[in-house]
Amino acid sequence: MVDPIGYGKALQHSLKGHRRLRVSDFRVVYRIEPETQCVLIIAIKHRRDIYQESLAERIE
Repeated sequence: MVDPIGYGKALQHSLKGHRRLRVSDFRVVYRIEPETQCVLIIAIKHRRDIYQESLAERIE
């Protein structure tokens, strides 16, 4: 089993509680649901595009 906390970096501000992971030229933004121990993928986009649109508004 892989530890998702050990691989990603915590996000701040409006995305607090989410984590990011770089895979090649892409970013994966995800959240860990502690009660179900599931990893919820929020977005997978190219690094230059991931934060351009309001990602914080999409996840609320």
